[in-house]
Amino acid sequence: MLDHHLLEPYVSTLAQFSTPANVQDFSNPAQQALMNTAWSGNVNRWVEASLVGDVWDLVNYGPRPAFYNPLTTDVPAIAANAAIPWQAFPGRISALFSNNSNDWFEWADNGVTQQVTTDLCTQQSITPIPYPPTGPRGWQDEYCEWSVQRNSNNQITSVMFTCENPEYWFTLWEVSPAQVLALYQSLVSPNVQLADLCVPNVNDPITGQPAYNPLNKWNAGTQTLPNSGGAVHLTSSPNTLGAEFDLAAAATIPRSVNGQPVQSASQLVCCAKYGKIGRHSDPTIGQTVNQVVNYTASLPQAQATLTNPVGLYMQTPNFTQYTTPDGTPASEFWTVVRGELKNPSIPGDIDRILHATFEVPASKGYTVSDITIAGSPIQWASQITNTFQMSLMATVFANSGVTQTALSCTSLNNNPSAAVSAIQDATAFAAYRSIEQQMNELPLSIPILAFPLEPGMVRSNVALMLNTGDAPSGGTFKVVEGDVDIQVTGMQSVAGMQVYIVTLTAGANAKPGDKTILASIPGMPSSQQAAIGLLTVVGQLNGKQSSLAGQAKPYFRKGRA
Repeated sequence: MLDHHLLEPYVSTLAQFSTPANVQDFSNPAQQALMNTAWSGNVNRWVEASLVGDVWDLVNYGPRPAFYNPLTTDVPAIAANAAIPWQAFPGRISALFSNNSNDWFEWADNGVTQQVTTDLCTQQSITPIPYPPTGPRGWQDEYCEWSVQRNSNNQITSVMFTCENPEYWFTLWEVSPAQVLALYQSLVSPNVQLADLCVPNVNDPITGQPAYNPLNKWNAGTQTLPNSGGAVHLTSSPNTLGAEFDLAAAATIPRSVNGQPVQSASQLVCCAKYGKIGRHSDPTIGQTVNQVVNYTASLPQAQATLTNPVGLYMQTPNFTQYTTPDGTPASEFWTVVRGELKNPSIPGDIDRILHATFEVPASKGYTVSDITIAGSPIQWASQITNTFQMSLMATVFANSGVTQTALSCTSLNNNPSAAVSAIQDATAFAAYRSIEQQMNELPLSIPILAFPLEPGMVRSNVALMLNTGDAPSGGTFKVVEGDVDIQVTGMQSVAGMQVYIVTLTAGANAKPGDKTILASIPGMPSSQQAAIGLLTVVGQLNGKQSSLAGQAKPYFRKGRA
């Protein structure tokens, strides 16, 4: 729950969303300004999409009037910030396998070997399935992932932890692949080559540059080896910032069952379907937001949002139970590589750590595995993860004028409306779906950036996907703002999904900014709610890079898979 003793008044004059932890990756002011603008555009699109939610496929999943966009909302001086912390260790491992405690740390490092046989929401048995989410670090699903380096004796010598969202790195790549390469070489290995980070034989037709592969060999799996491995940014399919906005916004809706309010963390997740029960993150964030918006007497008619700079951040470990062979404080081996520590002059502030390492210098003559936590030698990096929390900040203010009536639980719409869910160059779309299959990731788990166009620009061979994963004949698409035309030229099957192949034409006088799209599909109900965040017109692409690239809403709109 929010500790109201930590709530500090502040005045918001937010003109632009800041980069996570206010990180500045360019020494060149012009490049950094480009990055700042691009990133703020991303965040704005996520917020705008989260205000609506999924009103096409689901019942009672939107809109979300008690969530707000700080770029477009007048925020009073009484608005307050507070931290929402949760445990970094993957909670579903212990929740699903309570009788296997001896295996938890190993599974958190290397993957869960047991199949899931229980639905935690219903407590009913299910047909056994592999532990989801899948992927090279899929089970590390609390917005914290890590990679371990061991010596020839299998002792841990170093662990790198990350909570950087993949969308930031896609945006960084659009501004400068060279800077992405430099950061990889600094964070993981000087042996990283630019070709290692690219999707083979795929160029982004908008930027004219090779496409970025977020599941490249230097950012996949949990072993750091001389020629592969590392944890630069998050890869587990639920660990995206776009999904976190959807979760936080969905949690603002009050819920009731049989006339009784739903308020427990686990019941809210199961009822509202904004995440997964058993995780530490989803239920904690959801319950906290739901409680402060709907059931806090001192905050009537409250509105909430995620606090700028938006991110999900590691906190400094609790080192009180660490013991080193020579008495050196274990905290000396924890290094914050990217991010910033809390400001002690701000009550209730949080660490905004994006990337950190735990490593014993060779000069010490011992390894990480020679250190104990609560008397047990560190055999698994997850033992370290078990000693720190993740956190985000929320901002809330009262007397917004918004009133809400409790809704019943979210359910599938038996007669869904058609909506566009993704737009991407067709060659890149197929290549990314192939990578997902190769890496055992969920389809469409790799983020898709909003498609940018210059005024007067024509782009053909573009994949357009519906929320149904199908492409019925006769489908037509309209940009509500009227200055971009979408013409269907064909259809294509990719990874078992049918997509339209379209040509996008921006008018010569198309107004820069984000565009919304309505779909009209024979046999499906129409909706007046246009899809948000998939298409943007920019002032200039410079032939190489998009200045306002953003994050498209993924096909799986129900939040964290």
